[in-house]
Amino acid sequence: MQILQWLQIQMSFLQTEWFSVVYGLVVFLNPFAMVPQLISSVRAKPEELRGVSVTMLILFLVIQIAVALGAIKNVDMALFASMSISTVVTFTVIVITIFRRNLKM
Repeated sequence: MQILQWLQIQMSFLQTEWFSVVYGLVVFLNPFAMVPQLISSVRAKPEELRGVSVTMLILFLVIQIAVALGAIKNVDMALFASMSISTVVTFTVIVITIFRRNLKM
């Protein structure tokens, strides 16, 4: 904990208004990072989805859930909302990918 307090002192920009704006923007944009994968999962032919790593997506989902829980602990509503939406998108990509890979066409 002391290292984080020391870092907070060293990085005084963390207390500025512009950092809050940048942080809010990045947190807001985070859920949109998975949207291209979601669109690809829907549009791709089932055989094209073989290259999608479901294991990686599941690990990513676990990380998103952990960060959402951390946001609850730290009472960070913006981060919680962002991670919750990201979790839904990632879960949807996983389900679509698994389902469409198993389609017999």
